[in-house]
Amino acid sequence: EITLNLSTRVGPVDFSAAHEEDASIEFCAGAENGLEAQLVKQPEFRLCISSKLLEAVGMDARNPSALSKDDLVDILKSTALISHVTVPEAWPAWLAQAGLSAAIPAGHLHGGPKYSLLSMAMNGVLADLGVALLPDFMSSRVIQSGQLVELSEIGWVAPRAYYLRWPKTRPTPERLLLFANWLAEQSKTGSDPD
Repeated sequence: EITLNLSTRVGPVDFSAAHEEDASIEFCAGAENGLEAQLVKQPEFRLCISSKLLEAVGMDARNPSALSKDDLVDILKSTALISHVTVPEAWPAWLAQAGLSAAIPAGHLHGGPKYSLLSMAMNGVLADLGVALLPDFMSSRVIQSGQLVELSEIGWVAPRAYYLRWPKTRPTPERLLLFANWLAEQSKTGSDPD
């Protein structure tokens, strides 16, 4: 029974300025600098490619589990590695976790396109521009549709997460508490908020 006014920006909200924002959902470390925080979502990043690009490099998009480690390395070396400005450590961390750090040259690792929004990275993958590490909550439906293929069962969990944050220095509006409670319920059930 509340109206949400939404805006998008890259970077943290400055609540000390005279803005109308009651709260923000940010990809961050949580509570800090006079801010309360409630965990919304801890994303797991998964290695994704478009089914069309996977077939273009000579692999069967219907059976990605049949890819060998050498096949995976060939795909990573022959396609652009799309990066996120907000999670620059994702590729090195995922490659280390997969045991593939030595297989990918540094020039190739850092030579792909870099996007500031995760949605832009997903659109880049859908446009066959390369492969990306995409958060599970964003990619799962597109994988189910067959447009994207998950190339590995290895996922990487970032040290930061999505938090609802609001300033401790202001009175907390009742509408914000209602929204925070609703968001917490959505997180518990695993639902994607609609």
